[in-house]
Amino acid sequence: MKLQMKNYKVDDVQFSSETLYSDGVLSLDKDALIKEVMAGVEGIEIKLSIAKPGDKTRITHVMDSAKPVYKLNGPTFPGLVDASEKVGEGETLTLDGIAVVQTGSYPGVMEGIIDMHGEGSKYSYFSNTVNLVVEMNVIDEMSSETFAKLSKEIVLKTAKLVALAACDQEPTSVQTFEKNQNVDGLKKVGYVCYMESLGLFRNVYLYGKDTTDIRPKVVHPNEIIDGALVSGNFEIAAHKNPTYFHQTNPIITELCKRDGKELSFEGVILSTERGVLEIKESYAKEIALFAQEMNLDGVIISKEGGGHADADLMLCVKELQERGIDTVITLNEIGGPNGDLPPIVSATPEADAVISNGNNDELITFDSVETVLGGEMINGSIDAKTSFESSVGLVYCSTNQLGVNTMAIKEY
Repeated sequence: MKLQMKNYKVDDVQFSSETLYSDGVLSLDKDALIKEVMAGVEGIEIKLSIAKPGDKTRITHVMDSAKPVYKLNGPTFPGLVDASEKVGEGETLTLDGIAVVQTGSYPGVMEGIIDMHGEGSKYSYFSNTVNLVVEMNVIDEMSSETFAKLSKEIVLKTAKLVALAACDQEPTSVQTFEKNQNVDGLKKVGYVCYMESLGLFRNVYLYGKDTTDIRPKVVHPNEIIDGALVSGNFEIAAHKNPTYFHQTNPIITELCKRDGKELSFEGVILSTERGVLEIKESYAKEIALFAQEMNLDGVIISKEGGGHADADLMLCVKELQERGIDTVITLNEIGGPNGDLPPIVSATPEADAVISNGNNDELITFDSVETVLGGEMINGSIDAKTSFESSVGLVYCSTNQLGVNTMAIKEY
């Protein structure tokens, strides 16, 4: 399976009377884009804005983010925007340096912010991208299921249409993702990707289908980075895995880069995190059996969410290690403001290689801003333009457990 990513570097985004990409500048006809995205959509209005690094701007009520992509001769975001057909090969056009960031308020959608300047900007990946902000406003009553469906369609369709602007241009670079056959003497490594898929607003979609009840399964890594996996998780801002990070999963892309040189990357095992101990144990055993069948020497494991998810992670580590398969896990901490509380709710002695992506509870002081996009209040009580103190857990993807974050251990 061979996938080519045609990358177009975006240095600036501006609204214009026409939509085009030229010399790193993306011009967007805002009215035409809104009209096409919202064709057939009822009960919701959207507003488009641009937020750039360094702007004294705060984006509130962040729900999801997506990388602008367009699949040549195939479906873009299969099952949600286009037909549910297999992806992972062929050519995909992708815009670098820009994110489509979706905001909205609805019962069950938790707060998350992105600061484009000041202290808060140190903690989010998206403080460094040019963000096309899609502000959703519900104008008619609708069910939670309808809201979830429409919100996905809006952000993903926007991402597709924005990427179309570069279709007739030469790419800045091209990346090829294809299994290297030169594996003699190399350790076989796999990746276990746990998803927080526990129902509406805490969900992940695979080829457009709810993954809540799927059992562990092996998928080709190209499928994930080519749009088959999409976030529907609108819970805790800090450690969710947005659609953008599924598309650019750094664990997958790094393993692909090293495949055939330092290791042999054998594939991805997807699993959901469950709320029942017996199912957690069963899934951990299934994952370990897959890993044995793939003859893996080592596995990298990531998770999404916390609490219950810690137990899934540790049970998986135990099953793999007992079968002689080495593990490395990534997680975030909930260790209190001073970092002196138990950082996770479950552990096992076999977890002897752990990477921390930061402490959700660490307190920081956010600077005041001039412009707010997404809503004027934070958590219903804080004026979003003001300076205030809160935890980094409020910052969108600040402790993301795929490793896409900006924090590091201090040197003493």
